[in-house]
Amino acid sequence: MNNTLRLSSAPVLLLTRPLAQSRRFANSLSPKVLAAVQLVISPALDIHPTPSLPDLAGYAGLILTSRNAVQIFADKNGQFAGPVFTIGNATTKAAQDVGLNAVQAGQDAQSLVSTLIAKAPAGPLLHLHGAFTRGGIAANLTQAGLPSKGHIIYHQHPLPPTKQAQSALAGQNQVILPLFSPRTAQIVSTWDRPHAPLYLVCLSSAVASVATKLKANNVVVVATQPDAMAMAAAIHSLVA
Repeated sequence: MNNTLRLSSAPVLLLTRPLAQSRRFANSLSPKVLAAVQLVISPALDIHPTPSLPDLAGYAGLILTSRNAVQIFADKNGQFAGPVFTIGNATTKAAQDVGLNAVQAGQDAQSLVSTLIAKAPAGPLLHLHGAFTRGGIAANLTQAGLPSKGHIIYHQHPLPPTKQAQSALAGQNQVILPLFSPRTAQIVSTWDRPHAPLYLVCLSSAVASVATKLKANNVVVVATQPDAMAMAAAIHSLVA
């Protein structure tokens, strides 16, 4: 199946990650893609850190599964000398860049749990995450014999669409909508139902399952790997 768009006019590329992440992702796209689309950024959520980090004494390892968690840990001058288990290239690199002993343990929650069960690192482990998280990492590890706890270090507050996003979704031009998390997909599904032809690009099948609420008019694409590079490649395949 050829999912390349038949362009009658420049489609809108609607980015809904937090502003800095959306800009970083847009900058990673090829000049050819950026020249072919109308870029609109409308964050679907805002990140609010909790007041402080938990006491890390007694934990043999940390689990960080998002760049937001890494950034908040660094911003609060978090210190940890032990191993930090991460998912995805971007989160791993971000953790390494702030001086953590980061070890990539998978591409998603399921593969991270499988890797840690197989490696059986010294415990207990602590997963620092947002208020909305999926995969039951700490619970699954504990059930498998690796004592683990989860701790919320940030909240993800929903945001309404900007006027520019509302106009795009109500218009006639195609809208390419990358969705990087089930939480973002859930928030966007509460916005007014789009009239524009909608092309969803989903980070994973878990994201795609939530995104079905959007009732896309045409194409739903799932990235070949759950990372930003694969998302960029999927967008390129649509507009190239």
